[in-house]
Amino acid sequence: MTDDHHRFCRIGYWKRKDEQYLVSSSKEEDWTECVVGPLSTYSPYGEQRFIRGPNSDYQIQSLVSLLRQAYELGQRAKLCQIQNMLGINS
Repeated sequence: MTDDHHRFCRIGYWKRKDEQYLVSSSKEEDWTECVVGPLSTYSPYGEQRFIRGPNSDYQIQSLVSLLRQAYELGQRAKLCQIQNMLGINS
């Protein structure tokens, strides 16, 4: 994972406590679940939850990569829109 993922997504690590509650954790700790979602919203819409397992790191990295691509495409589209509004040819 890259250090700049905070520009386009939220990643939260959680650890199950007493088999009932989830408490905040970190990637370095013994986390149980990871929640990844786009930064554009603070609702759970679009969030993906991963249970720690043999493929969880790969799955998380894949989703972060897709969110990065969507963010970069959106940035380019917004730049084109601004240039068109200002009459700037690129």
